Amino acid sequence: LVFGHHRAVLDGIEANLIRLNIKAKHIRIDGNTSPAERSRLVQQFQNDSQTQLGILSMTAAGEGLTLTAASIIVFAELHWTP
Repeated sequence: LVFGHHRAVLDGIEANLIRLNIKAKHIRIDGNTSPAERSRLVQQFQNDSQTQLGILSMTAAGEGLTLTAASIIVFAELHWTP
């Protein structure tokens, strides 16, 4: 799982997966993802062994989702308010 705060960061991560020709399937959950689609994507990540990456917004996917199939979590950036 890779968490980020800004949509541009999530876009960059996803673009690099494609540019580097990473073969593993991935999911993406951000503020544009509907609740029904979030549920479907979580089930895909949890149950599909081919889906090995998750690109997630901290605010959209930071709580209330079960992503226990993950073994590594990376915070690409942190949400910070001065």
